[in-house]
Amino acid sequence: FKLHVLAMLILSLLVGVLEATTVAAIYPILTSAFDTGLGQGNVILSLFAAMANRLPIEDAFIAYCVLFLIIALAAFAAKVISISFRVRFTARLVGQNQNEIFRKFIYADYQYFIDRKQGELIYNVAIAPQRLSALINSVNELMAQALLSILVILLLFSLSWQGSIAVLLVGLGYYGFTRYLGRKISYYSGKGLMEALREGNVILNEAIGGIKQVKVYVTGENWIDRFSQAMRKRWYHFIRQNTWEQIPQPVLMLILYLAMGIIAMLMKILTSGSFLEVIPIMGTFGFAVFRLVPVMGAIGGLMMGVMGALPDVEAVYTARRDKITYIRDGDK
Repeated sequence: FKLHVLAMLILSLLVGVLEATTVAAIYPILTSAFDTGLGQGNVILSLFAAMANRLPIEDAFIAYCVLFLIIALAAFAAKVISISFRVRFTARLVGQNQNEIFRKFIYADYQYFIDRKQGELIYNVAIAPQRLSALINSVNELMAQALLSILVILLLFSLSWQGSIAVLLVGLGYYGFTRYLGRKISYYSGKGLMEALREGNVILNEAIGGIKQVKVYVTGENWIDRFSQAMRKRWYHFIRQNTWEQIPQPVLMLILYLAMGIIAMLMKILTSGSFLEVIPIMGTFGFAVFRLVPVMGAIGGLMMGVMGALPDVEAVYTARRDKITYIRDGDK
C-alpha cells in the first residue's frame, strides 16, 4: 500500500499547512483593526498582505477577514477529503488482512490447529486486524498535527522568540512525559488487554462448543469463574490504559493557563505606555498557543494510542509472516 500511504501523507501535510495558515491569518486582521502597522518586516505576514492585495476589496480589514474565511474553507475541504480517503483506506487494509490470514489458516497444516486454541485463531482473524485502523488513523493524525505544531511554533518565533521558547520547552517536556507513559503503560496495558480478550474468547468458544460436556459433568461454575477472571483482567487493563491516556491533557491545559496569565501580567507591567501596540501580538500569540494546546494534547494521546494498538498489530504481523505450512499437498 505504498502509494496509498504516500497519498495519505500528502493529504496530512496539506491539512497541517492550511490549519497553520488559518492561525497565522489572525495577526494581520488584528493589526489592521488596531492600525498599529506592526509586522511589516515579517516574511510570513508579508505573504498575507500580498494575497489580500489581490482581492478586489479596498478595506484592508475586510480583505484580511475574507482571506481568513477562504483559508478556513480550504482547510475544511482538505480535512474532509483526508478523512474520507483514510476511512476507505483503513477499511480496505483491515478487510484484506482478515481475508489473507483466513486464507493462510485454511491451507495451514492440521498440526497447526492442534497446537493452538480455536478462540485464539478466531481472535487473530476477526479482532486483531481491526486495530490496524486505529494505527493508521493515529499515524495519519500524528503527521498532520506534528506539521501544524511546527508551523505554529515558527509563527510564534516570528512574533516573540522569548515566549516561543517557553512554549517549546513545555511542548518538549509534554512529549517526553507522554512518550514515557506510552512505553511504560499503554504498550503493556494493550498487551494485557489483548491477552485477556484472547483468553476470554478461548473460554467462550470452548464452553459453547462443549456445552454438552459442561451440562453432563456439572462444571458450569468452573467455566464462569474462568471467564470472570479473564474479564476482570481485561477491564483492569482497559481502565489503566484509558485513565493514563486522558490525564496528561488536563495537566498541560493547567500549565498553559497559568503561563498565559503570568505572561500577560508581565507584558502589561513591562510595556506600560505602549501596551496598545502589543495587543495584536498578544491576541495572535494567545490564539496560536490555544490552538497549539489541543494539538500537543492530541499528539500525546495519539502516541499512547499507537503504543496501545501495537500488540494487536504485532499479532497480525506474526500471523501474516509465520510459516504454518510444512507438508505439501499431493494430487489427491
